[in-house]
Amino acid sequence: MKTGTQLRALRMGAGLTQTELAKETAPHGLKQPRISLIEAGEALPSVKQLAVILDAVNATPSERLEVLRGLTHGG
Repeated sequence: MKTGTQLRALRMGAGLTQTELAKETAPHGLKQPRISLIEAGEALPSVKQLAVILDAVNATPSERLEVLRGLTHGG
């Protein structure tokens, strides 16, 4: 599964819209347009952005590992 698809699934699993996620991550410089690009596979998140997103959706350690595996395999 592509990284953007994984992150979208995690966000939706957390019951968040892109706008709600952006409100939680804005203090870290991550806004809705960037989230949209990442989920669409048009941009990859920076390490900081990825950590902020995973924290905001309360990703489990195994979910985090899956996302990292996706990135290392061309995600």
